[in-house]
Amino acid sequence: MATTTIREVWNSLRSKVLAWWGRRRIKIEEPIDRAPAAPPADAIGTALEVRSPARVRRPRRPRVESAAPDAIGSRWHFREDILDRLDEYFACMRRLRAADPAGYAVFSKIGMSLPGHWCLDRREVKAESLVTWAGVALPRGDDATTDISPSFIYCQKVSHTWTVEPFDGAVYRVTLVYDERRARERWAGRVAAVDGFTVGVNVTGGRPHLLRELHTHVERFHVGHGRHRHQVSFSRREWCIPKWIDAVAAEHEMSVEDWTASIAALVLTTHASAGAQMVVRASRGSMTASFGIAIARCKYFFADRGLELASDGRRKRIFHYVTPHDRQLPGGRTVAVREHYRGTRRFEWKGSEVLIVLPENRDILKFDRPGQEVDDVTAPAPVEMLTESQAADRFVEAVSV
Repeated sequence: MATTTIREVWNSLRSKVLAWWGRRRIKIEEPIDRAPAAPPADAIGTALEVRSPARVRRPRRPRVESAAPDAIGSRWHFREDILDRLDEYFACMRRLRAADPAGYAVFSKIGMSLPGHWCLDRREVKAESLVTWAGVALPRGDDATTDISPSFIYCQKVSHTWTVEPFDGAVYRVTLVYDERRARERWAGRVAAVDGFTVGVNVTGGRPHLLRELHTHVERFHVGHGRHRHQVSFSRREWCIPKWIDAVAAEHEMSVEDWTASIAALVLTTHASAGAQMVVRASRGSMTASFGIAIARCKYFFADRGLELASDGRRKRIFHYVTPHDRQLPGGRTVAVREHYRGTRRFEWKGSEVLIVLPENRDILKFDRPGQEVDDVTAPAPVEMLTESQAADRFVEAVSV
């Protein structure tokens, strides 16, 4: 009895499965016609009998990938953008202290520019842009495909050394700091790499030229057999360019010469452009950032600055320009007022101590003396020489007047 019952159940299940599979094959093999059937002729014009055609989906607009900031340039016009960039700037500057102490000692005091616009298309530098120090802080950008990107690029004018190919003009050491930045974690990360190269620019301006450097290559191999096997190393010197530049230039689909010229021109030109406006220095602790805005926008930018009262009990006005005009005095006399600047230049803004540089002090930003390696100093009294950090202190002291 039990055997017969199991067999009947098995046959019943088998027949149902075969029937289901046959119906599925028929449905799959049937031609699919998704076009709506045409309404009958006598139903045309009758709203209740005519079926509305199937809704036609509009083709989705193709997604346009926004180009990288270093390909087309970027602009920041709003104070909220500057505030966001300040948080990113100081987070990356703290990591620079361990990655490049020499660069941090200078640019944490001088400050790197938060540019209003920048672009890799420039390959020419003007003579007035050939300053001693120039640094630019680059944003990560919301459309970045990786967390690792250059956070700082800075140039330092140096005297010619024997490890760099001879050049008749200004010589700059360009440094790129590749930082791992994660915006979702308030710019937490680490410095991934610090690389650099050397360029030369004619004193009259023009295109920066990549200079070869003297590198020492060490080759090691083993000789002998058994217990007599030992390592032998040979060193050779060669004039060449850093190997890592080839890969980076290829990513931007540019030649090595074009990419290095663009990077150097980007820093020097952007720094000069920011210095041509009203220079604002924002400091947090021992770190400083710098950016340029139009003087007419100071009132808008710093409307929510810290409250500071004047002698008459009113809030101090922000630094502004007064045009020449005639002033009527109570006695009926009229006096001519010359053009001048007035207003407060130091105040607290969103956790930063802000200093607006006087327009007459902007020429200090064009300091153009080159630095010299300690080993190359041949002066009889090296005590008169200043380190870069000491020179930066003097620079800040002069600008802050």
